[in-house]
Amino acid sequence: MTKAHLRDLFQWYYDHWDRSWPGLMPAQLPSWSASKKMSDLDSHERIKHYKFMCIEAQKFVDEGRIEKAMRWLGFMQGVLWHSSHFTLDELKEHSRPKEES
Repeated sequence: MTKAHLRDLFQWYYDHWDRSWPGLMPAQLPSWSASKKMSDLDSHERIKHYKFMCIEAQKFVDEGRIEKAMRWLGFMQGVLWHSSHFTLDELKEHSRPKEES
């Protein structure tokens, strides 16, 4: 996956969250939430954090921190699959290099 594709994918996921939940501004979860389970958090808090992650991950790509961006991509795709936004096959297709699509 090229840097451009990775960056574009995070933007595409951000846009997906924004279409599904318009008006929720990206926000990092407060530090106290690190000891909480996802089910303990309000759905709006989670969506705001997913949007925040998409923006931050694009910065990681720009900074050359590709391994960290890839870890965040795996997390984001796990969330998207778990919450029934996409199938595993669709997520694999998202990550596939464009020439293989």
